[in-house]
Amino acid sequence: MTDYIIKPVTAERVNRTIQRLQQLLRNTAKSPDSVPPPARLTVRMFGEFTVLDGSNVDTPVKLRTPKTEELLAFLLCAKSTTRDALADTIWKDLSPQKAWTNINSTLYYVRRAVGDNSDVHIILKDRNGIRVDRDVIDCDLYEFETLFRQIRQTTIYRSEMFERIDTLYRGELLKGRHYEWAFSWSRQLEMDFIKTMETAAHYHIQQNQPLRALHYLDRILQIDSIREDIHREKILIYLSLGQRTEAHWQYKLLEEFLHEELGSRPSTDIQQLLRQS
Repeated sequence: MTDYIIKPVTAERVNRTIQRLQQLLRNTAKSPDSVPPPARLTVRMFGEFTVLDGSNVDTPVKLRTPKTEELLAFLLCAKSTTRDALADTIWKDLSPQKAWTNINSTLYYVRRAVGDNSDVHIILKDRNGIRVDRDVIDCDLYEFETLFRQIRQTTIYRSEMFERIDTLYRGELLKGRHYEWAFSWSRQLEMDFIKTMETAAHYHIQQNQPLRALHYLDRILQIDSIREDIHREKILIYLSLGQRTEAHWQYKLLEEFLHEELGSRPSTDIQQLLRQS
């Protein structure tokens, strides 16, 4: 119980109670231990773009048209934007007036689809700006970005950080959605993921966990199969484990990839590694 009022009720006593409750609410909002609001949407942006009802993750959100889907995807990626930016990005072939009309109608259908009609809005807008409330969205992209920043800003790593970012990256951003505006975002996130996998591999090598390192090197090669330096690291690990057959198999794999993609052969230093082993 926070407070109570004993009869007879006076205006002064009611005011004191209201003030005490207001202060309690302010303190709760400032407290780092305060419970965040529950997710209203669950969104998966890596691999297949999926939007689910936050209260029932088995229920997909039905988006009315491809443009409705694209607008929501852009808002989720950008986090904050303007109507002018939307017009230039998604409706650039229309006149400004028609573009704004399309933005308003499509935004209406997006908000209706995500159930944005409660006291806690998912999409917030004013005269020109539009943004999403990240606190009420469970989104793999947002978690990925947070983890990536943490990894880049520290030299003290934890294996679970790498495991989680590996799990989050299910494939390229918005895979199968050919949005021109998404290409640069997708490419940058792919590069961020590869950097993280390299860091993870080197961390596990230092921790004398070669099998874990091999897993992360494999994740890089799934994306970029002709990375000679990564093949070389795998060969070195196999040789350090006394697995010469696997080392030679890895070399043959590199040889095939380079021949198919570039019409070239592996560098002589990798060949020498195998001869010396």
